[in-house]
Amino acid sequence: MSNATNNRWLTIITLLLLTANIVTLALLWTKRKPDREHFNPPPPQQPGGQAFEFLSRELQLDSAQQETYKKLRDEHRSQVRPFQDSIGKAKDSFFDLLKQENVSDSLVEIFSKKIGNLEQQRDIFTFRHFQKLRAIGNKEQKIKFDSIIQQALKRMAPLRGPGPLGGKDGEREARRNDDPLPKHGMKPGGHRPPPPDGMRPAGGPPPHPPGMGPGDGPPPPNGRKRPHPPGMRPPPEKDSLK
Repeated sequence: MSNATNNRWLTIITLLLLTANIVTLALLWTKRKPDREHFNPPPPQQPGGQAFEFLSRELQLDSAQQETYKKLRDEHRSQVRPFQDSIGKAKDSFFDLLKQENVSDSLVEIFSKKIGNLEQQRDIFTFRHFQKLRAIGNKEQKIKFDSIIQQALKRMAPLRGPGPLGGKDGEREARRNDDPLPKHGMKPGGHRPPPPDGMRPAGGPPPHPPGMGPGDGPPPPNGRKRPHPPGMRPPPEKDSLK
């Protein structure tokens, strides 16, 4: 073949390989893109969002009722959020009493009543909120509302404030353990278990071979000493210690 023919075939092969690479990369890209979208985490759920969707679906609210319900939901959030923050701070102060010695019962009662009063006001706002929601429904919707309201209340995401058992600080407090976890091979309290039979502790003398320990074997003949196992040095004579 001439050089021109060789160059033409080389150009054709190069173009085919380049085209195959481009097609392969395009297929891989289009295949991985839906996977990335599939594994994207869902947006964080707003407080009461699950209850809103649940009630809207179960009560079959029309567009006008849904708009009214959204306004009631936003109003309820703005009313309840300050109480949630105050409840969290009040619980912080309440459990800070544990740092004091000999806290009186009257002081504990004062702090606990403060928390109870705040929770009572929050629950009243929540009650009035659902009371208004029930009022916008027709007869059939009210009957359905009465049968599912308890389920809706359980779906409401709590607005947790800072506290000993709420939020990140509470999670750390709940997971805290006064005694550290024992390390591998250690018993609780920092003590190591005894070594298995036939094994010596670190730094100790080597164990006696089976049947070669002190007192094993037949007694030596008269006037002779018991031979020492291989690798074991005999104890020094008493005269050499003088």
